[in-house]
Order: sequence, then structure tokens, then C-alpha cells
Amino acid sequence: MPRSLTSSKPPSQPTDKNSSLEKRNTSFKGDVLRIVSGTGTAQLIAIAASPLLTRLFAPEAFGQAALFISIAGVIGVIACLRYDLAVVVEGRDEAAANLLGASFVITLIIALTLVPLGIAADKFYFGDSGRGSPFPHSWLLPVSVLLCGFYNALNGWNTRTKHFTRLAVSRVSSTVTTTSANLGAGFAGYPTGGAMIGAQVTGQAIATTILGAQIWRDDAFFLRSSLSWRGMLQGVKTHKKFALIDSWAGILNSISSQLPIFLLTVFFSPSIVGFYAFGQRLLTLPMGLLGSAIGQAFFQRASVSKGEGILPNLMLGTLHRLFLIGFFPFSTLTLIAPQMFGIVFGDRWVTAGFYVQVLTPWVFFQFLHSPISFLYLVLEKQEINVFFNISLAATRFISILVGGLRGDVMLALLLFSVSGTVVYGLFTCYLITLSGADLTKVIASFRRNAGIAGIYLLPVLLTRMHYGVASLNVIWVSGLAAVLYAANLALLHKRTQRV
Repeated sequence: MPRSLTSSKPPSQPTDKNSSLEKRNTSFKGDVLRIVSGTGTAQLIAIAASPLLTRLFAPEAFGQAALFISIAGVIGVIACLRYDLAVVVEGRDEAAANLLGASFVITLIIALTLVPLGIAADKFYFGDSGRGSPFPHSWLLPVSVLLCGFYNALNGWNTRTKHFTRLAVSRVSSTVTTTSANLGAGFAGYPTGGAMIGAQVTGQAIATTILGAQIWRDDAFFLRSSLSWRGMLQGVKTHKKFALIDSWAGILNSISSQLPIFLLTVFFSPSIVGFYAFGQRLLTLPMGLLGSAIGQAFFQRASVSKGEGILPNLMLGTLHRLFLIGFFPFSTLTLIAPQMFGIVFGDRWVTAGFYVQVLTPWVFFQFLHSPISFLYLVLEKQEINVFFNISLAATRFISILVGGLRGDVMLALLLFSVSGTVVYGLFTCYLITLSGADLTKVIASFRRNAGIAGIYLLPVLLTRMHYGVASLNVIWVSGLAAVLYAANLALLHKRTQRV
């Protein structure tokens, strides 16, 4: 019988020689670098194209695309009923393969049930502004959910086998496709929200196809010989906690993440939704990449470290890296976001920069919490994860509701940011104690790293005070400080490697 989440042993190695699981023996830093290197290229492409996209597409188009992506993302996160995560922690490789198959079947069923809803929603009109439906091409919703579920399932198998280079290739291909399609539509005279939605779904299809093809190439024989209807049913029963409990946590987390898009659509104009969506995307894109990479590597190693008694050390090291990486860039954005957005993306996007300035503390604490949140699964604390996501969703809803009823978008975002910072901060502390790590050591590490970052932040602050918020000099000094800070991180990494 497959071992459940309570197993303290690392995943066993397959006996079949065609399975790729037996080929990977890598370090934590190596896994993170493999994910970041390729995926970072993808994000750089997206960021580099952003100044063109913001001049081709109006904020309303970004708002429409953001609404579609938010709805698809909320459903897509539970398209596998979270059995994609069970693939990673299952003890036996054959049982994990059956969980992969079960994830595909469940995703297909959920996507098919959405077909009539997607077609109906495409004809539904959300307002009387005269600018058309803010949810165009919703008939693509089942397709997007299907692709999201398949990709999550494949990603679960890929994380288990530690072939993180595959993930990088798929993400680069997806970003290139999406960006090229957006630019093509914009230059061709179709700068609409529907065009951006089509580009997004096309990118999803490319990413899923490439990742699936790579896994099939390496593991086809093992997967074919392992899959059975009985095995899939047994896996679903054994890991039913993922569907019954963690699915709620997942959907609550996803809803709370996308709640601003939904509520801003209700209370404010599509352009305000576009400003928020673009600013939030630029704010979370690079750090989300690093957080996702560290989180995937942490998830795999935490499952093993729990049995070996070294989970506290893994937690301390992971949080040290997260703070060292994130504190400087988030602090810099707090100082210069409005002028940076105006200079880089055009004057009409300065408003998005002010939104980013308000949201930065929340995103920073989210950056710290999200990678280590896999500990809820590893230690079978899914109930706490559900409570965390309920708290997050409730505070977010109240925050934006208050601002929306008062007609003040900045108040809504300020309350949203403050409440999110508090909730993420408290639950990060809980996870630290849950892992057995010493909270005082974590705080001491944060103080040291904040002092290091402060040395590089000081020139940025002084330049801003001297030249004012609209000066290009602030951007140049910030860029130089970022390069020097990155160089310092590289030197610290080399010293650590020698020790």
C-alpha cells in the first residue's frame, strides 16, 4: 500500500531503468538555480516587453485580461483537487504515477463541466460603461483551466523527479509565445483585452505541451507500466486529505489573492483594475519567480528533512536566503516606484507606481511566507492552512470593501496591504515555531541582513531627497545600487561555498 503523508522516509527509487527518478542527486542551491536560470530568462523577456505593451494596450485591456486570468487561476488551482501535490510526497513511485494519472482525469472532468458556463458567461454583460464586457472570450475559460490542471499535475511529477531544467524550458517557451502574441496583436491594430486573453491561453498550451513531452520522453515506459484504474482510485482514497482539506485551502488562497481584481471590478473602472493588475504583476513577477523556485526545492527537501531531523536547519537557511534576496528590491520600490513607472512605462502608468508603493510591504511578507508554506502539507497541518487562508480572505475582503464603499481606491489598497502584512507575518512566525526552528535566530538573521541592505539603500534615499521624486538620477542610482548589492550577494554565496 502506498505510504501517505505521514511517511518519514524519502521517496523510494524506482526499479525500472527507464524512470528518471534514479538519475537526480542535486543540492538545494543547485535546484533553485536550475529553476531560476531558465524561468528568470522568461521573466526578463516579459519585463523587457512591458514598456512596449503599456504603450500599445490601454489600462482597460490589462484589466479585462486580469479578470479572465484571475477567474481561470482560482479554478485552475484546484483543477486536480490538489492531488498534484500528493504526487510529490507519495512514498512509492508507482503510486505517485497513479496519482499523476488521477490528476489528469479529475482535471478533464472539471474542465468539461465548465464548458456550458464559459459559453454562457461570454454573452453576459457586466456594466453599462459602453466599453464592452470586461470578461471577453470567456468561452476559453474551460480550456485555460484544463491546461492549468494538466500543467500542475506535470509539475508535481517534475518536482518529484527533480528535473527542474524541464520546468525552465517550458516556462521560457510559454513567455516567449505569450509576449510575441501580445506584441503581434498590438502592432497589428488589435490592442484589446480579448487579444491578451488569447495570448495567455496560447502560452499555457505551449508550456503544458513542452513539459508533458519532456516527461513522456524520459518516463513513458515507467508511467505506462504503472498506471491502472485501481491504482488511481487507491491513490485518491489514500490521499483524500488533499481533496477534502487542502483543496479548500488552495481555493481560499487563490480567491484571496485574486480578490482585489474581483472587488475592484465591482467598485471601480476597468482602468483602475488595469493599473492594479499591471503594478501587482510587475511587483510579484521577479520575486514570485524566486519564491516559487525556492518553494519547490524546499517542498521536496522538507519531505526528506522531516525524517532526518534537520528540518529546523532547512527552515533557517531558507528564510535567510529569502530575506537576503527580497529586502533590498522591495525597499527600493517603496522609495521610487511612481517615478520608475512613469519613466519606463509612460506617464499614464504613474498611478500604477503609486499602487505598487502601497502594496510592497504585503508582497514582501508574502514572499517570505509562500515558499515555506509547503510545511503545512509536509507536517499534515492542512487545517491550519485552511484557517490561514480564511483569515487572509476575510481581511482582504473587508479592506477592499471599506475602500470601495467610500469610493477611495488608495484607502482600499492601503488597508489591503496592512492587513496582508499582519496575517502573513503572524503565520510565518507560526511556521518557524512549527518547524522547530528558533524564532530569535531568525529575527537576528533578519536584522543583520537588513543592515547590509541598508548600506545600499542609503544612496537611493539621499538621491531621492536631493533631486526629488521625478528625477531620472534616482533611477540610475537605484540601478547602480542594485548591481552592487547583487555583486555582494554573489560574493557571500562564494564564501559560503568555500566554508
